[in-house]
Amino acid sequence: MLFCRAHRAQLADIEKLQCPRGCGQLHLRLSNNNMYFHCRKCKGALLDSKMLETKLSERADMLNELLENGEECSLRCPRCEGLMLEIRVVYEMPKGGGGGLANVGDIGHPGALIGIILIVVVVAAISAAAQSKKKRSEDENDEFTGPNMVIDGCRDCGTFWFDADEMGIVKQSLSIKGTTKEELSASQKAEKADMEELHLAAKREAAMLGASCMHFEERGMPPALEQCKRPKHRDTEYCYMHQPK
Repeated sequence: MLFCRAHRAQLADIEKLQCPRGCGQLHLRLSNNNMYFHCRKCKGALLDSKMLETKLSERADMLNELLENGEECSLRCPRCEGLMLEIRVVYEMPKGGGGGLANVGDIGHPGALIGIILIVVVVAAISAAAQSKKKRSEDENDEFTGPNMVIDGCRDCGTFWFDADEMGIVKQSLSIKGTTKEELSASQKAEKADMEELHLAAKREAAMLGASCMHFEERGMPPALEQCKRPKHRDTEYCYMHQPK
């Protein structure tokens, strides 16, 4: 049965495909002269094999390969009503902008300058430790860890179901690869341990800086800003030699 462009959406009323999440009937969405089913409630999307090639051409082969080893789940395929399989993937998104020390306000007061220096030192310590950890990981193997999600697919009819933003993530990601529950659990435990290590390193750096007098002056040739090594005097931020007048 053929429909003109204005009435293609009526195909949804004929096929009456149901959302696998239990939201009700799916609706057709027109995208670049191509149509796919989506759910207006949960924002999920249903792509058949042809539409998968059209919308996610760079990832289609990889997703189909992963589906061959997917794990059976409780979702029913909207097209053939068979049990769908789930595949776990980890992905890497483009790095966002921002950061820096913008809008720090008036730094004329010594305390403000000291605070900024403390922040810079701690951030530098965390960054250096993180880069070192990343380099070690890359040297050991080319696996990457990161945010993850579960995508559902039907091996019988080649249909894929993407929850909410999953289709956009697959399309925009820099890297995406399959993983398992065991690998994911192990990587998450390793990442947690690494983050704890980074936080401890940052605390040590902050403690080392915070235990000494907060007076800085230029020394050496060429001049370099150095911190006084004397301990703080009583409850002040400075040693006995550099107490504010």
